[in-house]
Amino acid sequence: MIPVIIPPDIELPWERCCFCRVPTPWWTDLKHRTPGEQVACCPDCAKTHKRVPSKAKWCEKERALTPRFVY
Repeated sequence: MIPVIIPPDIELPWERCCFCRVPTPWWTDLKHRTPGEQVACCPDCAKTHKRVPSKAKWCEKERALTPRFVY
């Protein structure tokens, strides 16, 4: 199971889960990553996935899927 938290400073709009792409306030809480390296991850996906993409890979995927959105 991937550890996830809702950061205290979370604002709308929520980011999309790095796996299912559903908007979520939940983010990974991986101890080996700095806050800027964490990615959005819903609790359901956190239960079923083991490998978390890097922040760079997650952003790359989002850019490809939503090319009109500016990151």
